[in-house]
Amino acid sequence: MENENIEIKIADIDEYQKCLDIRNKVFIEEQKVDKDIEIDEHEKEATHFLVSVNERAVATGRFRIKNSFLKFERMAVLKDCRGMKLGSKLLNYMKETGFEKYPRYLQITHAQKGAVSFYEKNGWVKIGKSFIEANIEHFLMINVLKDKKYIENLICFEDRSLDENIKKYLLSLISK
Repeated sequence: MENENIEIKIADIDEYQKCLDIRNKVFIEEQKVDKDIEIDEHEKEATHFLVSVNERAVATGRFRIKNSFLKFERMAVLKDCRGMKLGSKLLNYMKETGFEKYPRYLQITHAQKGAVSFYEKNGWVKIGKSFIEANIEHFLMINVLKDKKYIENLICFEDRSLDENIKKYLLSLISK
């Protein structure tokens, strides 16, 4: 992969269709997710990311503000490009962008059961029990800097609907 030209960036309006094409192949064709669920009402408000290898669009993801959280969604890598660490590179780029643009929002995702270990290898923590979303088992996962000041400034503490498991985990980090 050292000869590969890898570019990771926020997708502009012209590149957004490439993101949708990747998601279509991965979620709708491979995983049989209903198109009406996959393409949702949050498309315009989300920030979409695109990974290209030698100018070929091969991976995508997005995040958006959801209440007091920055929710990571729609992470997808084309089948023939898996195993190249592109998902990790994309996720790390998204995390850093999230910390820069939205430092007070806790980063969360609903990870498919089969992707939990991927997120854990990239520093995410599984919170609570599994649930079904789009007919697929998922887990709530969070990504948090292990920094007391950062944690204390998260706006999710102001959210009365904050999941108790998230709250307990964050408070345990502060008390260390």
